[in-house]
Amino acid sequence: MSIKIEKNAYYDAFEYDYEKKCSIEEATTQLCFHYGKVTYKKFIDAKKLSKDEPDGNIQTILGIVWASAETIYHLSRTIFIGIPKAVKGQTEILQCHAFYVLRDIQEIVGRIKFLFNDPNGLYLIQESQFQKKCYDMFLSNSIPVNKEPTSPKPNSSSQASSKPSHKSKEHQEVEACFQCNDLSEAHKIIKNISNEKIKEPLFVKLAEEYFKKDDLKNALRVIKEIWHDHKTKERFIVKLAEAHYENDDLEDALRVIKEICHDHKSKEQFIVRLAEAHYENDDLEDALRVIKEICLDHVTKEQFIVRLAEAYYEKDDLEDALRVIKEICLDHETKELFLGKLAEAHYRKNDLGKALKVIKEICLDHQPKELFLAKLTQAYYRKNDLDNALEVIKEITHDGVIRANWLISIAYSFYGLGNKGRVQQVICEIVKGILIKLVVESKTPQNNYSEIMPRIVSLSKKISDDCFDQVAESFKGGYKPDDALNPIRQNTSKRIHELIK
Repeated sequence: MSIKIEKNAYYDAFEYDYEKKCSIEEATTQLCFHYGKVTYKKFIDAKKLSKDEPDGNIQTILGIVWASAETIYHLSRTIFIGIPKAVKGQTEILQCHAFYVLRDIQEIVGRIKFLFNDPNGLYLIQESQFQKKCYDMFLSNSIPVNKEPTSPKPNSSSQASSKPSHKSKEHQEVEACFQCNDLSEAHKIIKNISNEKIKEPLFVKLAEEYFKKDDLKNALRVIKEIWHDHKTKERFIVKLAEAHYENDDLEDALRVIKEICHDHKSKEQFIVRLAEAHYENDDLEDALRVIKEICLDHVTKEQFIVRLAEAYYEKDDLEDALRVIKEICLDHETKELFLGKLAEAHYRKNDLGKALKVIKEICLDHQPKELFLAKLTQAYYRKNDLDNALEVIKEITHDGVIRANWLISIAYSFYGLGNKGRVQQVICEIVKGILIKLVVESKTPQNNYSEIMPRIVSLSKKISDDCFDQVAESFKGGYKPDDALNPIRQNTSKRIHELIK
């Protein structure tokens, strides 16, 4: 009889248990009320990563009706099958049917809770269904617990004792140490065994013994002795990390999970859970430190970093928000949108210097960046802070129209203050911008830029000297930007041949 256990959030949570495989296999030959150890906390963590589609209200109501019918059915089997079997000495059959009844009732309670949006409801439903599948496995063998599944005859104690032991001397000595609870001596004996096929399973067993005693430090020390069976070793490491996690010892949980070298998926899923735990405790710095341990799942990592930056932003901690968002290396679009948001926050606080510092971090999305730079220029200009207005507008490198218009406005203001030196400096900036644009449009090879830039600076100064009087003359008639810019553009266009030959 083939019995399939549904893979859902409860099953995924059960996978974190190192004993999962053993527990399901033993369900065919042993009987217990609860296979595996899945706490509600583990279930919730697994559910966040699960793609389970929850039942609707109608399905839930039908599920209650069906579970009620199953309760009656299993109660009948308890009375009419379980009790007669118990009379014949097979008490485990009666016990198993009684377990079914209890799990049916658990499922009904879970479905009622789920109907009223209680998150504990789904946990009860999936746990009851999982355990009932394990009971199905047990009953499918139709044998007492002391009978081998593949053997037609039950074992007797005399038969078992009459079989010769094939265990090595060292193996027997280790088991004797386990019985005497002398784990240190067992460790010494195991380390001296040369046969790795015997040695490594004994290391696993010794690690389990330490784990049962809650001696997680020694359990880790022992399991690290395994060099060949990486799968078993790393499943046990996850189990150790889970134990630290359940004890709210997040630092040791991280230290242990970092021992994994092969199963990166399990490792990084666990690291995300640790980061989430720090985040929920409002330990944002520790959350960042932990999530940075992820090396492969960049999407999950950077989505979490954005959440951390948002958390700092909500706390009005804009400096830390900037520091965190700069950790993003791949999702440039999200990063630069957030940088724009931070710059706006500084602008609203009238902290224009910090707004400029943040907006300069944008490297790809030039249009919003340069619109914001123009906005900053205007803010400084309104404060009559022409020096800073000039420094900001010089950061614009793509939108030549906005750049030139603001520069001529600043030049006009300096002219009004009688500062001819600054006027000439601004005209030089306008000329330089035009020359650079013409050089780019001429498709000059990029490797020549480093050679041509000093010549652009030198020519810009000469042109600005030549057209200064014309610009000054236009300013005498009031602020007419086109009248001031035309002689600059004309003179520059005439002399571009001095750069491009």
